[in-house]
Amino acid sequence: MKRYIYIAPVILSLLFLVGCGQKSDLWIDSNEEDSGGADVFEVFSNLDEFAEKLERTEKEQNQAGKLSPIDDKAALASLTTYYVPEKIPNEYELGKIIAGTGGVLYIYYPAEKMNSEEDMQWAEANQACFEFTFYRWEKKMENPLSGIMAQIGQDESDYIAGKYLYDAPYRTYFWIENGNALSLQFPLGYEGLPVDHPEDYCAVDIVPIT
Repeated sequence: MKRYIYIAPVILSLLFLVGCGQKSDLWIDSNEEDSGGADVFEVFSNLDEFAEKLERTEKEQNQAGKLSPIDDKAALASLTTYYVPEKIPNEYELGKIIAGTGGVLYIYYPAEKMNSEEDMQWAEANQACFEFTFYRWEKKMENPLSGIMAQIGQDESDYIAGKYLYDAPYRTYFWIENGNALSLQFPLGYEGLPVDHPEDYCAVDIVPIT
């Protein structure tokens, strides 16, 4: 039987510029069976679970030479590194990681909303979460943010601290790290936006998959 995970409005440009910063309701098919060509995502509840899957996938790929599309629907075998936010406020906790071919989304919920799936869904629906995404676009692009710049009407002259773009309507920072485009969306109503020093929130740890 198919199992779907409902994600309330989030900044899923995992769907490749469905609108960077645009909002859409998304049904994620987490069933092992083929979903008829729909985008396939793998969902993890914590970082350890995600890291273990990446390490296991790499090991299996090394042994088999190449994983089949059935074994690696989200193309996790092609990842060589991943990113972990270092400075999400302590009152928020990582509760869900959604990995797909377009990118990987981490959702950090208010700690008091981590008690049940219903509370987590409430936090998603009310945009009460921090949402960090690293995008899986080609690193060969001269500027991985060029598409985002075009959509939000900004360019290099709009960089904050020489690195970050800020999309005010969606409370989101975009930047480049190690050749990849990253973003961090702040909860609705978060005080003090835009922040003077985005690096205070946007710092990440680059983790190689070994």
